[in-house]
Amino acid sequence: MASPSPTAALAFCLSVLGCSALDAGGYHTCGLETPSMQPRCWGREGQAQTRPPAVPMLRITAGGWHSCGIHKNTQMVLCWGYNAQGQTTGIPYKRFASISGGSYHTCGLEAESGRVHCWGFDFLGQTNPPTGVRMQALSAGHYHSCGIEVAVARVHCWGHNHKGQSSPPVSLRFSMVSAGTNHSCGIEEDTALVHCWGENEFGQGSPPTGMRFAAIAAGRWHSCGIELQTDVAVCWGGRKNGLDYVPSGLRLRSISTGFFHTCGVEKDYFLAVCWGINYYNMLNAPPGIPFDAGALEGPPSTTTVLTNTSTRTTETSTTTSSRHPRIFEAGRAPPDQWSVGSNGGPRMYRTQALTWLVILLLCFTIP
Repeated sequence: MASPSPTAALAFCLSVLGCSALDAGGYHTCGLETPSMQPRCWGREGQAQTRPPAVPMLRITAGGWHSCGIHKNTQMVLCWGYNAQGQTTGIPYKRFASISGGSYHTCGLEAESGRVHCWGFDFLGQTNPPTGVRMQALSAGHYHSCGIEVAVARVHCWGHNHKGQSSPPVSLRFSMVSAGTNHSCGIEEDTALVHCWGENEFGQGSPPTGMRFAAIAAGRWHSCGIELQTDVAVCWGGRKNGLDYVPSGLRLRSISTGFFHTCGVEKDYFLAVCWGINYYNMLNAPPGIPFDAGALEGPPSTTTVLTNTSTRTTETSTTTSSRHPRIFEAGRAPPDQWSVGSNGGPRMYRTQALTWLVILLLCFTIP
């Protein structure tokens, strides 16, 4: 059998093995450092969902207000964060190959059998997968879940279906699926075209016509993907909130959407790149940290340091202090309006901050 192309291998890795090691949750994001595979999370901390155990992991997922990872040595699942519905304690004692966190539940693929196990909130059936169906890919959404059946590549969805988010096309074969809040999207196996079903009020279910994708991620009011030939990030929907904005020419190895933000692993330098609305600092990825993207390769030996006036390339060895995450806020900061601060962190110029500064100055100057 012929070897798959690198892009096809990436799509297979992302969907079948669940090997993307950066995942955007409701208001937080988690990733795995490379090469240590230690978990890092950032964003909202109210339920300790950004405080993972200090153990190496194979996979990691960020849910609504909880997070989970697969222990590197045991392949057992560890979860932390909000637990009112048993999403961090109802974990089956099994070895897992991949996991996906929804808003209040989590699903995983058992390593040996491909059997789906789900736990957590089940008021609408989102933790009750079809009986006897082996899956090769899995995605947990808000109150529903989806998976791809082994061999036949058919998508199955279960749980809430008030917007049609659990009613996928039955005549198509899929290579990847992503369950969002009230919609779902998948990549057709033969054509690499994206098909979406469910809510489309904000255009989140209307992908670019004729564009072929290597990866897909369904969020709340928007969807994003990686274009097949160029590896460029593309988003649609969510125009009301600026969520369809994407940094120009951004090339990614993986992509993941939260409620109001999107994150990915940069193609060239393995950096975490986030954009959207910066509630709870969920765009503020740790500076200087390369993240695993599922590929069996390390970060490059050179890194490009960007400023608002110039670009320079420097050689690096074991240190990553010159690498910085990019932060883009929806509708506010195009790619040429950010710079690396003197403290090593990114510096953004936000409209809100300037507005408050003007108000304070007026308060002290007007008699």
